[in-house]
Amino acid sequence: LILSEANKKEIDIRPDIIDKRVESVKKEYPSEQEFLAAIMREGFTVTDLRRKIEDQFKVRYLIETEVQSKIFINPQEVTNYYKNNFEQFRKPERVELDSIFIPAGRDPQVAKKKTEEALASIQGGQDFNEVAKLYSKSPSMGMMEKGQMLPAIEDVVFKLNVGEVSSVVEVPNGFYLFKVKERFKMEMASLEQVKDKIYDMLFQQKFQKRFRSWIDKLKKNAFVEIKQ
Repeated sequence: LILSEANKKEIDIRPDIIDKRVESVKKEYPSEQEFLAAIMREGFTVTDLRRKIEDQFKVRYLIETEVQSKIFINPQEVTNYYKNNFEQFRKPERVELDSIFIPAGRDPQVAKKKTEEALASIQGGQDFNEVAKLYSKSPSMGMMEKGQMLPAIEDVVFKLNVGEVSSVVEVPNGFYLFKVKERFKMEMASLEQVKDKIYDMLFQQKFQKRFRSWIDKLKKNAFVEIKQ
């Protein structure tokens, strides 16, 4: 439907634009021979490829002129959305964690004992990260938001002070030790921080609505001939 409408409007694509796109496709292959072999496997010739690219540009151009160019987002719309949807822009309480994880394996008691040995080394003055290199079987958790972790973990880490190391935390598949590097309180993202995100979302909503309306109009005006 869109291509047919573009042809009715006699939209022409400059040959140099098509040339650039063909060259871009060629660069995805090690050689021109492999490029030609690939399009032949798809049942194409270079002429067919150029025609396909031309059609794609026609469709894109028509959508831009008939739909996208007619969409306008008023700054007040962005502000209103922000004010009416505060919850979407709230940053939960967060902690940045160093962690040591020892999987339970076949003998959870052995794993727990190793975790206790690691904790004893830290309490004895060894650096947490150095101990992690010796014991941990997974990388540190890093930045985590409240609600992202198991309750058994959250109940511990959100009560720790910065620099404090947890006791052994048991989870279904193993044992953890945690050290809090940084804590961040719950905060609200400012309008300035999220205005571009809101703009893009509102633009997409309007685009989808206008695009569907435009396609419906093309369908009503389309003439379909079925050849036996």
